[in-house]
Amino acid sequence: MTFALPMIAAHYIEKHLLPKWEGTVWWLPIQTATWSVMGVIMFVFWRTSAYDFVYFQF
Repeated sequence: MTFALPMIAAHYIEKHLLPKWEGTVWWLPIQTATWSVMGVIMFVFWRTSAYDFVYFQF
């Protein structure tokens, strides 16, 4: 069930929240903020080599 939570959240967002937001003035800032967060996540967590990945090493 835990692995299904992102899919359940995506389904809820697509069916209920997106139709409400797409016609508003907040749609572009929401899209821009989402892409910015995804870009930062890719920059921070991208693994360039096996030795660079120090997150979660014990």
